[in-house]
Amino acid sequence: MNTKKHTNKLQKSSGLFLQLGLVLTLFTVYTMFEHETEKRTINELIVKSEYQKPDIYQISEEIQIEQEQKQQQETHEELPEPTEVVDIFTTTDDPTVPETQTQISSSDAEVVHANEPLAGLVDVEVDKPFDEDVPFTKIEDVPVFPGCEKGNNEQKKNCFRKKMAKHISKKFNGNLAQQLGLSEGKKVIHVQFIITKNGEIQIDKVRAPHPRLEKEGARVINTLPKMTPGKQRGNPVNVKYIQPITFKIE
Repeated sequence: MNTKKHTNKLQKSSGLFLQLGLVLTLFTVYTMFEHETEKRTINELIVKSEYQKPDIYQISEEIQIEQEQKQQQETHEELPEPTEVVDIFTTTDDPTVPETQTQISSSDAEVVHANEPLAGLVDVEVDKPFDEDVPFTKIEDVPVFPGCEKGNNEQKKNCFRKKMAKHISKKFNGNLAQQLGLSEGKKVIHVQFIITKNGEIQIDKVRAPHPRLEKEGARVINTLPKMTPGKQRGNPVNVKYIQPITFKIE
């Protein structure tokens, strides 16, 4: 009888130890999972500019230099030199005045070629409309971010970059690193977009190490407000802007 009771106690104890072991194992796995999850978070978002001193949020702008368009040379066809004799007849109603005839040879006539400048004429330059996108660094009058209306052109540029930094910092989804399981280190999203003649935002190109990051970069830029368009020689033009978004995963 005592043997049976002892056996029952051992079975109950074994079951209890097994349950405690399972609980301890689950707790250990959960702790490790939490530890790994915390390591895959974005602890730094950098939007920097090479024109500004480092700050909490730094704006980054890549300069894309476009080749200047070659001017088309206008071709003119030369007019052939006159070789015939020009006769000028003078007539009168008075019968007493004899009719005279004057001959002018080609050597006495002044010949003007089409490719020679005419005296008394002034060359007038005509501004051609800009059909291509103008880089942000080359635009005469930069696009104006809402709230950056005051100041000169350079001050508006600096204000534009600061507003961009704050906007991206506010709109960027910092939980993507945890969702995508990205490796540690710096990640960069390059977004090239156009500020149109109407001040609207159009995404041109996006490059990132993961498709979800490309979508996130485009989404953030698409939330930018409508702006006052940039101008070249007083005319609204499309302005190209490249915005890298750099973040660090630890």
